[in-house]
Amino acid sequence: MNIKIPSLAATALLAAGAFVVQPPQLSSAPPIKDYYQQILTLDAAGNSGAISLPAEITSSHSAFTYVAVGATTSMPRLHLVIAPDRHAVAVFDGSPGSDVALDIAATR
Repeated sequence: MNIKIPSLAATALLAAGAFVVQPPQLSSAPPIKDYYQQILTLDAAGNSGAISLPAEITSSHSAFTYVAVGATTSMPRLHLVIAPDRHAVAVFDGSPGSDVALDIAATR
């Protein structure tokens, strides 16, 4: 086998046996993440009320994460309350009547 190595240092490492090509590792595929996005319009108090995920999502997914950001205006006090089972979420302390982008990630 002819291997062209441009540097003397690499040639010395190869000759000394320090250069080893690892065979490919056979491993299971990484978990699949699905992403969902919902635009919510907040009520007059700046809240969304509870948003529950459908059973077909909660039964086939785990490790739910949520991110909410103001879609139409900055909302520095915006925060989420997430149910203990992580299958429901509510948005609080946003700007009344404004839109919020709620992003949900879940592992299959």
